[in-house]
Amino acid sequence: MTNDAFEFGSKDWFRALESIMREEYAAAGPDAPRRFVTSERLTDPPAHLAPAGESIGFTARFEDGALYWTDEPSEDVDVYLEATYDVLYRRMTRSFGEVTPERTESMQSLIDAGKVKASGDRANRPAFMHGVHERAEAVTS
Repeated sequence: MTNDAFEFGSKDWFRALESIMREEYAAAGPDAPRRFVTSERLTDPPAHLAPAGESIGFTARFEDGALYWTDEPSEDVDVYLEATYDVLYRRMTRSFGEVTPERTESMQSLIDAGKVKASGDRANRPAFMHGVHERAEAVTS
């Protein structure tokens, strides 16, 4: 993994995110869940990232030590997030640092305000996902 930054939502950014997820899952070792599936959908992305009216995103399935990745979002997962590109871009490009109640509350306030659609039990996300989010910010421009 390089220290390069990529445009949020670009193909290069998704490849970097996939690589980060793969590394964090492997580093979790025996603490990694046997199975966990997450997905995100970004609606209304800039025109150069997707044709008008189309969304972008991913589904990541972690199972038995392997990551299976697709560029197609799915709602049939353990944790699903959907929001406009702009909402998630602003969330991704602010300083995350440590996972704090304020940061969690901020995402919850976006959900409560209807700016983010969420399903599944976000509180039971595997611990390694916190490292994914912190590292993803570093490769986001």
